[in-house]
Amino acid sequence: MRKKLISTASMPLYKNCAMILRQQILDGKWDGGQKLPSESQLTSEFNASRITIRQAMQLLENEGLITRFQGKGTFVTNKSVEQSLTGIHDFAKNLNRVGRKPSFVIENNSVIASNNFLSRSLNVEMNSCLYRIERLKLDEGTPMIFERLFLPCEHAPELAINELSQKWLSDILSTKYNLPITKVRQTIEPIIIGDYEAEKLGIAAQSLGLLIDRISWSNEKAVLLTRSIIRGDMAKFVVEVGEQFD
Repeated sequence: MRKKLISTASMPLYKNCAMILRQQILDGKWDGGQKLPSESQLTSEFNASRITIRQAMQLLENEGLITRFQGKGTFVTNKSVEQSLTGIHDFAKNLNRVGRKPSFVIENNSVIASNNFLSRSLNVEMNSCLYRIERLKLDEGTPMIFERLFLPCEHAPELAINELSQKWLSDILSTKYNLPITKVRQTIEPIIIGDYEAEKLGIAAQSLGLLIDRISWSNEKAVLLTRSIIRGDMAKFVVEVGEQFD
């Protein structure tokens, strides 16, 4: 069935077309990673010119809803990666599992004295020495998670800055300091992302997101506190249960 586009002073045809396609994508007409109809098919479906369709697709691509590959077609952007809320999960491994390329950038690092909150979380004395690390995690080059990590200096003496920029911190703790992560406790809450973090994530200020506070243990020792801010459009968590419940 052909769709009729209506052009007004406030909404030209290509924006009307983009609005319809956007809603179809958000309603789940196509799954993430699924190929969209060709330009010719959309031209026929909307009874519109190729220029109108191209402008609409450019708008959706700018919004990050679709990705175009030369010679292959246009696909719904597969942003979110499922992560279970049970067990210990690794960001890099989760992305590698679905054929995506994870990376990270160290934005800032310093040494600070622990306050009440950090001391309680990491079971250290007040004013203890902590490494404070700001890290940006990326999925295929797109910023996904902004993190602040707090690590007691006593657990990682002589931690080198070049190590942090070359290796995942969990790997450094496991291989260099014999502190493999054996248990985590995390809390998740919805937030409005602040201006500083939004700029790092490349999204509009006051966007919706998730804050995950995670304490990581190595055996019975709390070794790391991670405060992760995840873009709302890239967060997807799954819970599996073994028994039926109401």
